[in-house]
Amino acid sequence: MASVTVQPIMGNSMTMRSFLRVLRKRAQRAFNPPARSVGFFVSFPKSGRTWLRVMLDDLDVPFEYRHDGAKHSRPRRFEDLTLCGKHYVKKPVVLMTRDPRDTVISGYFQKNLRRDGYPGSLSDFIRDPLHGVDKVVRFNLAWLEQGSQLPAFLPITYEETSTDARGVLRLITTFVNVDVADADIDNVVGENTFKKMREREAAGDYNRRYSDALTPGDPNNPNSYKVRRGKVGGFVDYLSPTDIAYCEAVLSQFCYFDRVRELMEHNSFRSAADSTPTAKSEQSSPSSKAGVFGPL
Repeated sequence: MASVTVQPIMGNSMTMRSFLRVLRKRAQRAFNPPARSVGFFVSFPKSGRTWLRVMLDDLDVPFEYRHDGAKHSRPRRFEDLTLCGKHYVKKPVVLMTRDPRDTVISGYFQKNLRRDGYPGSLSDFIRDPLHGVDKVVRFNLAWLEQGSQLPAFLPITYEETSTDARGVLRLITTFVNVDVADADIDNVVGENTFKKMREREAAGDYNRRYSDALTPGDPNNPNSYKVRRGKVGGFVDYLSPTDIAYCEAVLSQFCYFDRVRELMEHNSFRSAADSTPTAKSEQSSPSSKAGVFGPL
């Protein structure tokens, strides 16, 4: 009898939990089909886009949501990423950035409590070239620099969304030329507070729409929720003084907040829309800037 070789359906690095998640995603691509999307929505993982995504879906403004190769589930060093590819010229692109210190904290809980786990500590994670704050900083700056060359590019921040969700939603809908009534925007903002979204996540109300993407890893662990905190500057509640100093050193190396502000102000659509500027930086002066790939 001839022997039969059975090929494994999971790679050696894929856990059963990750494999089942892939199957579910492939089987449930029923929302936001790419064929009808109005544009791309790009962000580093855990930059706070879930809140905006739910509101935009409620407004029937569908995007293709991308992490552009930076997913924590398939970690790669920044140097191995190919960002802002040619396909992004085909549709308008919204880029959402968030304070890298808050981003990396959320990334740690996502990886450790909602996905396949992380073998080290939070201190290890923020320094990890596959996940940490250096990668977040370089991803955001690279996208801001390269995205400005696209035909239609709108950079926004989580912080300004937290301050003025209505204004950011209006900015986005205007950018993609979708007519949405002010009353509809007011309604979705009112119905999607963090408290209400967290209650829906706990009750399983998002399961049919988003599968396990909006399901807590452990209902009894508040840090395992997708809608976890949403607090601006919440990193101070988790990082040690040594860890905070490390993050600030990385931010200072790239003059991160100065560069973000300048690159966002350079964007012509935001200038024309007279949108809310990003917060003033406490980083070093422009004369000592470092670029995404090293000193200029």
